[in-house]
Amino acid sequence: MFVTVLSWAFIGLGAIGACFFALFSLVSTATQHLALAGNAPIHHQMLSVSQAMQGLPPPWPWIYAHESQLLLLGSAVALLHLACALGMLWRRRWARVGFIALMLLDILFQLAMIPYAYVVQPALTRAVQADMPAGLPPVFAAWMQRVMAFQHIEAMVRPVLLIGLFAWIAWRLHRASVRQEFAGQRAAGNGA
Repeated sequence: MFVTVLSWAFIGLGAIGACFFALFSLVSTATQHLALAGNAPIHHQMLSVSQAMQGLPPPWPWIYAHESQLLLLGSAVALLHLACALGMLWRRRWARVGFIALMLLDILFQLAMIPYAYVVQPALTRAVQADMPAGLPPVFAAWMQRVMAFQHIEAMVRPVLLIGLFAWIAWRLHRASVRQEFAGQRAAGNGA
């Protein structure tokens, strides 16, 4: 039951994730081109964010500069999740092993996101605050402050929770009872 539920969940997440990352890669590329050309209403804000990112220690400026390509890479990884989830639904051993490897890769990615909360998020918050119009209604300014504070907290908590979830999934997939599900299908396939 665990493998079936996990497979269906990641079939959905993989498909949605692949589309999400591909779409955001296109949006990121278009926004950067328009903003740098000075043709977008957000030209000034994009320049402020770009300057804030360039002032950060490596690798953050490089990551920002290659955001579109990294989002496409994220789309490819989401497709790998989808392929492994489909294989696990059919109880293919390669899919279980591949899914465990993807969970470990996801853990590494989430570990890399922990510094994001302490380095990038505050820099982005400062850049957004500096670009807020002077005549902004106090209620809206206070709301924006709360949103940015929530984003900072979420950026610290999310990676830790996801690391725990991905480690638990990898551990469950490595247990003997789950391995047996895949061995049974392999033996049935060899006998046919």
